Amino acid sequence: MPGGRLGDISAAIGAVGHAAGHGIPLEFGGHGIGHAMHEDPHVPNSGRPARGLRLVPGLVIAIEPWFLAGGKDECRIDSNGWTVRSTDGSRAAHVEHTVAVTDDGPVVLTASPCLLGLLPVTATVTRPVRIGVQLHPQHSDYKTIRRAASDAEDLGADILFNWDHFFPLYGEPEGKHFECWTMLGAWAESTSRAEIGALVSCNSYRNPDLLADMARTVDHISDGRLILGIGAGWCQKDYDEYGYEFGTAGSRIDDLAEALPRIEARLAKLNPAPTRKIPVMVGGGGEKKTLRLVAKHADIWHSFGDAGTLERKLGILRQHCADVGRDPAEIEISVGVESDPEEVGAGLRALGASLFTLEANGPDYDMGPLRAWLAWRDAQNS
Repeated sequence: MPGGRLGDISAAIGAVGHAAGHGIPLEFGGHGIGHAMHEDPHVPNSGRPARGLRLVPGLVIAIEPWFLAGGKDECRIDSNGWTVRSTDGSRAAHVEHTVAVTDDGPVVLTASPCLLGLLPVTATVTRPVRIGVQLHPQHSDYKTIRRAASDAEDLGADILFNWDHFFPLYGEPEGKHFECWTMLGAWAESTSRAEIGALVSCNSYRNPDLLADMARTVDHISDGRLILGIGAGWCQKDYDEYGYEFGTAGSRIDDLAEALPRIEARLAKLNPAPTRKIPVMVGGGGEKKTLRLVAKHADIWHSFGDAGTLERKLGILRQHCADVGRDPAEIEISVGVESDPEEVGAGLRALGASLFTLEANGPDYDMGPLRAWLAWRDAQNS
């Protein structure tokens, strides 16, 4: 888009290739932007968003992304100084595009795929942008929280989240606070369009089979709008005050690993069954255990951190997906955002994020940031 940077394109190429499980030759790029076909600056196959040459109307770019079926970002040049091959002997592919930057956005002038025997190729579908808002159930009366949920839905929010704690996380530590799943049941009746869920439910607080039944029930009350967000838990005050064993971070993640298959099994047994396959959102960024659970069980991964952190963890998630035989493109990427969309939206979007969730806190629940992100969503999806 006009005003973007060359790095936005490079990051998008890398995100799409890696999401499909392919390697990318990092040393080589497409034809370039110069007056001659191979003149600098080239468009790299991978890069950092919001960097490099600014994209202005009238610019015509020749883009030639390369992908390696073996999944490794490694290649070598033959003695002729021209032919490039994968180091592991896997097949390669490239797709050529000539794209014009216009005031109305990019226009593809040519699109000539050259799939040089690359099998299999996983099609990557770009998910539309969705906006969630987490209404912190603290420092407010329930009537105000219910009104905030209705206001957010009326404005166009795609998902309404709360959280699963027993005390305020900031502000007055003994201030007003409401329980998560009772509230979700109420939202299931008081809202009608937006999806609802916990960001995220603590696995330690409820028997996994009971949680599955609760989720199925709220799914029915809401006519199929529940997202089952779940994580290992972290807030020791909640555990201590309510009599749960806090354990260690490792033991809580191990408990989550045992709980997820039980939740799946119980959901498959319940009568009546859920109205749909309830999407499971796993929150957390632990690279050895949590991301492996995401690869095995999640429909949505909720992540934290900036674009650089997301890019690194996506690479780890892709490897876990390869290890368990899962297509990473099946997992929606969710990110928590605090800045304006013009500051961080493009960079996170280029990495494959499609669900952006901001926060609103009591007692007032300011909807100004939500309005800004919804306007950005509409522009992205138009």
